[in-house]
Amino acid sequence: MEAQNNNLTSLPEKWCVELLSHYEIINKWGKEYWESKTGWGNLGRYAYMKCCFKEKSCSSSYFIPSEYTLITFEQFERWVLNKKPKYQLWKLKIQS
Repeated sequence: MEAQNNNLTSLPEKWCVELLSHYEIINKWGKEYWESKTGWGNLGRYAYMKCCFKEKSCSSSYFIPSEYTLITFEQFERWVLNKKPKYQLWKLKIQS
């Protein structure tokens, strides 16, 4: 299993995200995105959802296959749901 990387700059080709605390949001996205493409059955309440857009596959799993990268829910929101980060850091100039 590839370790979770909080410093990714883009969505990996093969990625997975934990389902447990965000099951409803992730399953809703899966149904809306995949149902017209390949069909969709509700995800089992397993530990992870793994996806590969190139292979047109997405499913739930108890484990993370070695070729998949674990992403955070915040990264899922940013790259899959296309939500902007909840906060932005600004550089402030301090005058002396």
